Amino acid sequence: MEPKEENEIKDFLGNETDFKNELQSGNEEMENPDGKAVEKYFDIKLKNLLNPENSLSNIKIDLSYFLEELNLYIYGKTFKNENFNKKVAKKIIEQFTNYFKDERDIEIDSFFLDIKGEKIQNFFKIIKNYSYPKITEINPNIKYTVVVESTYCLKKNIIKKAEQLRKIFLFFSILNKFYKQYKEYFEEFYEFCIKKHIFSEKNMPAIYDYQKDPNFNLSSYNNYVIIFASNSKLDLFKDVSKSINDAKPFQDNEIEFNLKKCFEFPLKNDSKEPIPKIDLKIFPKDNNEKVQNNVKEITNDKNQKKGDDKLFNSYREFKHLILKINEENNFKVKLIYLDLYLNVLAPKCEIIEKFDKLNKKIDEIKNEVNNLKRPKYEVEIELEITKSKLEKTESKLQKTESELEKTKKLLINYIHIKDPDFKLEDLI
Repeated sequence: MEPKEENEIKDFLGNETDFKNELQSGNEEMENPDGKAVEKYFDIKLKNLLNPENSLSNIKIDLSYFLEELNLYIYGKTFKNENFNKKVAKKIIEQFTNYFKDERDIEIDSFFLDIKGEKIQNFFKIIKNYSYPKITEINPNIKYTVVVESTYCLKKNIIKKAEQLRKIFLFFSILNKFYKQYKEYFEEFYEFCIKKHIFSEKNMPAIYDYQKDPNFNLSSYNNYVIIFASNSKLDLFKDVSKSINDAKPFQDNEIEFNLKKCFEFPLKNDSKEPIPKIDLKIFPKDNNEKVQNNVKEITNDKNQKKGDDKLFNSYREFKHLILKINEENNFKVKLIYLDLYLNVLAPKCEIIEKFDKLNKKIDEIKNEVNNLKRPKYEVEIELEITKSKLEKTESKLQKTESELEKTKKLLINYIHIKDPDFKLEDLI
């Protein structure tokens, strides 16, 4: 086998699959398993594939508490240092409040640190056919922090996952932008925030007493890849990818504030536009059963329409977020499908299909070989028959040659009668 073919097989199947007792083999037909089991599975598998220098899991960030800490830190910073501009400090607090005042907690399943871009790039190439978008540009020469959100079935959880993608990107991108623009004001808080809310370090000092750690490298938190991993059916994953790809893009006037603010820095519009309320007609009490049923039908229809609109909107939000995030210099996002095998990257259904094709090819080759490997006596009989046919053909040829020679002599004799000086050489 040529080296190229060997590499293709290795890329397709991955490295040899080691047994891990933490993993329990799954079934594509199974119902949605416990969420924590899925998170643990993806954490183990992606950790094994990407080999991060450090990893964390099950992170929860309380954004209201985060805002309280920021206020304490900024006020403490300006109080202790007269050189700090109070207007700038106030602007930072106001901006952060406007970004996060209505946001809920952020949950992160896995957080992998300092993964080489080349490693991620190679991984994305291998799973290209099981991901969306297929092409995601990764800089091979820098290191990334990888944030992973897991779900058993992305299609069933599309509304929730669209919101999680928005919140994850909003938090890390805005935090990073403030750190870069207001480093003098913000550096210690950025470090404190990561240690406390990401690493969950115990015995942290009060925020206003925190001093920068010279051994803590903040450059690890400059570049991010956000991965949404799903492991239900491959067909369902492809359906979701197609629905996101085919979703109608937002017009500028359709983009709501919570989505717009993710990509706006500094924030220009700090107030949400009021959401129009849908007034439902209130019917007076009536003993007539028909009227009561009509009320239920109208309410259910409107609730159904509201649910459909929300689902449809989630695909549009996913599309908007993926396109815009991947335009950022230091943020990328990718949806991936992974099956329930530790090192094997190709989905089980794809492996089965390829092995079915391989088995058919093997059967064809076996049939050809079997035709060549007939019993010796059959071959000898066929050779004898062939030999006999050749002998008969040779005899016929000899007979034909003899008849041709006689005919030639007769012709020459006939010509001599007409022309006594005729010679056969004259015809050549």
